[in-house]
Amino acid sequence: MKSLRILRRMLVIIIGIFLALKGIGQKIVLATDINTFVELDLSSGSCAILPLQNPCMNQTSGQIFSVALHKDTLYYSTTAGLLYSTVLNQPGTCKLLVNSGISNALTADKNGLLYWMRGTDLVQYDPHHGVLRTIGTVPYPSAGDLIFYNDKLYLASQGLVEININNPAASVVYMQTPNHDFFGLVSIPVSCSNNKIYGIEPDRFGTGSNLVEIDMDNKKVLNTLCSLPESIWDAASITESGLLQGIQVQNLAVQAQCGTVPGNVLVQAAVASNAGIAYTLNNITNATGYFNPLGPGQYSIHMRSADGCAADTTVQVKQFDALDLTMVTTKDTCASGNGTLKITPLKGSSPFSFSVQGQPATSSPDITGLPAGAYRLNVKDVNRCNLDTTFTIGAVSPPVPLDNIKILAASCTPTGGEVTLTYSSPAPGLLGASMDGGAVQATPVFGGLASGTHRLQIVTTSCRYDSIITIAVQPPVVPVISFTNTIPGCTGRNDGAFKMNVSNITSPFTVSVNNSAFSAATTYTGLAAGQYKVAVKDGTQCIWNVQHTLNDFVIIPPVISQQITPAECWRSQPGKAKLTVTGADAPYSYEVNGRNYPSGQESTLPAGNYQVIIRTARNCPVDTVPVVILQQNTTGAPCDTAYVPTAFTPNNDGKNDLLRPVVNGGIVSFIFRVYNRYGQPVFTTTTAGTGWDGRLNNLPQPAGTYVWYLECIDNQQRKREFKGSVVLIR
Repeated sequence: MKSLRILRRMLVIIIGIFLALKGIGQKIVLATDINTFVELDLSSGSCAILPLQNPCMNQTSGQIFSVALHKDTLYYSTTAGLLYSTVLNQPGTCKLLVNSGISNALTADKNGLLYWMRGTDLVQYDPHHGVLRTIGTVPYPSAGDLIFYNDKLYLASQGLVEININNPAASVVYMQTPNHDFFGLVSIPVSCSNNKIYGIEPDRFGTGSNLVEIDMDNKKVLNTLCSLPESIWDAASITESGLLQGIQVQNLAVQAQCGTVPGNVLVQAAVASNAGIAYTLNNITNATGYFNPLGPGQYSIHMRSADGCAADTTVQVKQFDALDLTMVTTKDTCASGNGTLKITPLKGSSPFSFSVQGQPATSSPDITGLPAGAYRLNVKDVNRCNLDTTFTIGAVSPPVPLDNIKILAASCTPTGGEVTLTYSSPAPGLLGASMDGGAVQATPVFGGLASGTHRLQIVTTSCRYDSIITIAVQPPVVPVISFTNTIPGCTGRNDGAFKMNVSNITSPFTVSVNNSAFSAATTYTGLAAGQYKVAVKDGTQCIWNVQHTLNDFVIIPPVISQQITPAECWRSQPGKAKLTVTGADAPYSYEVNGRNYPSGQESTLPAGNYQVIIRTARNCPVDTVPVVILQQNTTGAPCDTAYVPTAFTPNNDGKNDLLRPVVNGGIVSFIFRVYNRYGQPVFTTTTAGTGWDGRLNNLPQPAGTYVWYLECIDNQQRKREFKGSVVLIR
């Protein structure tokens, strides 16, 4: 039941209210379930709802889900998982801060850091620096709100859970809340120096919510203060961080009088609201809390906030001797930044701190690593007495032991430049030189330098001399690149190739095709037609990129001539076809009846119609032509008879391998049988063109004489019978 209410309303309420003192200011912002903000006024002791305009409504993505208030800045998250901020009563200050994820229980601490629960994870966000981090996992579910009380963080969960911010896993139940399911926790100031905590729970007899007092110190749930008529999703107040409405001194700095220099006092206080504070000392009032000059003695400081709270404190300004010291410097040698300063305090109380040029102070009186020049020094003792003074680091530099620097320009690669040094002679104490912070080397040549600026350092036993040199870029030699192409043998194939021809280049050179590794290869095979990215790298590592096109195969129709010899029906002689093909892609071949023949070679074919495929030497089909083999009888015998050869040789040489009858076109059906010498049938067919291959049950039959019988039915339904013998030759 609780989880259902959480999903529907997620009431996370942190409210700052002033019940007892009508003069104390208040700002309590509620987020309703209809995506609006209202202000809750409890100064009269009743729950009054006042309209509050949301200047960010048109810039917000999602339903308002959870809110927090730190001084006059309102923070709220939405169901879209986004965190926004706006300054109340200042239109145009809406700002999207961060993607917070779906979360609830939004609150703020005294420093303005935000906290919320994402599931069981405790999350912290610094809106001043934009830093988001997950602190850890709390071992209790989040049933409602987070709130600070007496500098501790509490969560509405199974009762009230005290959150260990440093180690959320160590969080424990602080108090039980029997018969109460608090969705929100509310901080209400009852005076300038006291806050009370209230819980918000659903009205068991209505649609609103009840405000119930919680005695945090004695761990008790007390009476109901009032009811809220609205359906509230969340709320925020200026005291949810745990700050009191009254004045709290956060910093008190007292500067003693040092010698004749007067002292001063700086007091900094805070209130939960954004109200200003007036500070008064010796009838002098200001808004900064800084009073100067002040002589030795005790002073009372009165503070009053704009919303009516007051506080007092006292300070003691002491008097000490003025600081005094001596300084000893050593010079910076060879402009290497090795000057030093030694400080000896003469007056003042230790420990001392020393700051040069406004840098962070150090406790050491010995300052090293100083280049030549003028400096500011600030010295401070334990009594915060200050002394400001100046000192100067001198410079000394022997001549550089170098006569000449020879610079060779780089090519288009990062490693082609070179520097050669000519040292003076004699060069006492010379150790060598380094380039770009590298090791010192005795040899005077530095190679493999990229174009641009480099730091050269000459090193002797007493000095280091720094200089900047520039490596220019020498225009590279542009190579001449051409290609010899072998286009693919047919459209869509990957058997194309190209060879690169490279001249006028600095050797050795390498090649890359389509971002492959560079190699010395210049011929590339197995290529499809298309665009290729070619890169050529010369011996100086310069790279030239070219785009090369390998064209696809284009069919050029060949010239085809035919020589046809008709088939003879009586003698069962096949016809012949000889195709001669010429053209741009010669030599050609032609394919007919499942076999391939070179152009000009004769093929033997039974009578019939054929589609002949013309192919190039690379086996690419480029044309098809029809070939017709007619059937005729040159002997004068009628073609309505049948013919069976007298012998056949089934040796798979493509010639006379099958024994089959030859019948003319007038025969509509037939049956052909072959018998061995024992009268056993070895072959039967009724299909034209099908013949006996000399086998029975897939076993070769012996050579010899076999008898055949042929029965035919012509288109006149006349029956004809033929028989004879045939010799099987092995």
